[in-house]
Amino acid sequence: MIGLEFDPLVVGDPKLKGEDVLLHLYGINPEVSKWWDLAALACLLLCVKVIFYLLLKYKERASLSIHKLFAKATFQHHPKRGSLKKEQFVSYSKRHTTLNPLSSQEGLGSPLP
Repeated sequence: MIGLEFDPLVVGDPKLKGEDVLLHLYGINPEVSKWWDLAALACLLLCVKVIFYLLLKYKERASLSIHKLFAKATFQHHPKRGSLKKEQFVSYSKRHTTLNPLSSQEGLGSPLP
């Protein structure tokens, strides 16, 4: 828009210069180089990528700390009830059971002579 002239909104007024339109209508200073703006944008993008990388890298550690903090706060705010007493954990999952050899499960001795 630098170097252009536009017809005025009211007939008889002077023509509008492109520099004036940029400066007053859009708030863009034509004296500032676009390369500084592009460099600032690149720096912002780089900073955001580094921040997201660090967040993903330390997500597990941070989420564990946050869960501990919320659990501690929850137990401090609630009065002690019978349902919150420590009970022995019973797992019905096959994933957490101890593996035994088949011979001991069937009550047989070792298959080797």
